[in-house]
Amino acid sequence: MVDCSEALFAELAASTHYSFLRGAASPADMVMQAMALGMTGIGIADRNSVAGVVRAHAALRRAREDAAEEGLTLPDFKLIVGSRLVFADATPETIVYPRNRRGWGRLTRLLSTGNLRAEKGECFLYEADLLEWCSEDWALIILPEASALGRGTVSQSAAAADGGGASVVAIGRPSSILRMVPLPPLRAGRILSDSSAPPISGLARRCRAPVPTSGI
Repeated sequence: MVDCSEALFAELAASTHYSFLRGAASPADMVMQAMALGMTGIGIADRNSVAGVVRAHAALRRAREDAAEEGLTLPDFKLIVGSRLVFADATPETIVYPRNRRGWGRLTRLLSTGNLRAEKGECFLYEADLLEWCSEDWALIILPEASALGRGTVSQSAAAADGGGASVVAIGRPSSILRMVPLPPLRAGRILSDSSAPPISGLARRCRAPVPTSGI
């Protein structure tokens, strides 16, 4: 059982000023503030964009270099970067964190597909795009404001697949799926049961992906 008094926290769905009219801080400021607050890491994902990725990594590198020059050792801090996919249909908003170069390649091609459909500054994505480009080299976070997957065809596509192999073709078998749901206050050590989120649990089983659960 985890000792919650020593539990560590990392924000997994942060937006920067590259999410127009939604985020305010720069990627560098987000990283530095997260470290100042004692977080163990931060996940930065802007809306249909990866524009802040380089600046976020550069800020973390500079912080480590400055600390080394002063003879200091910074606490371990994990930066993960990706994109928050916002769709033009009823597909749930989904954060994608690529795990390797191949995953990044598929994410950027997905975003390019949406950008080419729209005027500058817009990106039109649809469920079919997600199903085409979704990869085992991604970790996915399906966000709560659009998390009723039973109404969407992403979950229906997985449910209709007959067996694990077909599920891989239909959904791309992401490496992990994180369902983020609003939670009431929990007692120390209490674990959210799998039955609390049946649509995403069924999807994950068909994709053979683990389902950690978090609250936002």
